[in-house]
Amino acid sequence: MVNIDRDLLDKYPYPWHNVRSFRNFILHEYHAIEIWIVWETAKNDLPKLKQIIETILDSEF
Repeated sequence: MVNIDRDLLDKYPYPWHNVRSFRNFILHEYHAIEIWIVWETAKNDLPKLKQIIETILDSEF
């Protein structure tokens, strides 16, 4: 996994702790995953995350 500099992420308003927490949950608590939560996250949260990542890439790189 790639670590992104915290100072870079702090420049863009997004709940980055949610991304980190979700990743850790999937990795460590895979036995407790409920597919509907994964689906709702993909449907509701990924479009905004994609947009902010594209903004970061356009602005920073």
